[in-house]
Amino acid sequence: MTAPLRRRLPLGIRSTLHAALLERFVDVLSHGLDDWLETARKRGEVRAEVRPADVIDALAGIIFLALITHPETLDEAWMDRTAEFIARGISA
Repeated sequence: MTAPLRRRLPLGIRSTLHAALLERFVDVLSHGLDDWLETARKRGEVRAEVRPADVIDALAGIIFLALITHPETLDEAWMDRTAEFIARGISA
């Protein structure tokens, strides 16, 4: 959905659409993340309050912004830097 179209939708519809999209795709995006975070928590590598949805939002935001601002730079090195950034950002 384009930004102009999204702005024309009433807030209630936008909220409902957002909730429906999250419900539909959160399992796909977070498959295995719960277990990984729990294991990392037990090792003291991730703060207790970090939720899978928080990690997904952070990753999705970084990826989306990169795709619209500098897609030509999205290579293996970018993925490595981004993964390290996310991992250090949630480290205990």
